[in-house]
Amino acid sequence: MNREWGRINEGAMEYAPDTFHDGDTYIVAPSPADYRQHDYLPNVDEPPKEPPPYGYHWEAGQWHEVEGRNVLQYLAVQDPPPPPRVFRKSWLAQWIYAHGKWPAFQTFLASPDAQGIAFLWSVCTEFDEDAPQWPAALAAIKAALQLTDAEAEAMLDFGATGGQP
Repeated sequence: MNREWGRINEGAMEYAPDTFHDGDTYIVAPSPADYRQHDYLPNVDEPPKEPPPYGYHWEAGQWHEVEGRNVLQYLAVQDPPPPPRVFRKSWLAQWIYAHGKWPAFQTFLASPDAQGIAFLWSVCTEFDEDAPQWPAALAAIKAALQLTDAEAEAMLDFGATGGQP
């Protein structure tokens, strides 16, 4: 099969053969004229040179006949959302301690309002970002530790990675 030549058949690419059987003869190394005689056109499969818009990537779309060539159209497709992060309790604790917030965190866990979070802190080793109770727990921790949004994100990033890139 020669992927440099083809024809569009019901929206799909039908690549040209390497050899043609033409009556009683075989054309073993077809020339461009041979391919054109058998209704094959040159294929152009060149992804766009410019980068896709932020948050998108290029994916091959449909073949289209353009000016005597088969041109593969590329589409900008939105990137999938990143998977939810998982935060290790030990890494969160390290960040909280290293940033001088450990006494405030212990006071928070001892408060009656944090009973549910204190229980989870005592029995869990990880916390899932997509858990239904996570947004409320994070908001309570941010308030108790007086964290800015940037500090909270730094804590979560460390909790997910242990500081590794």
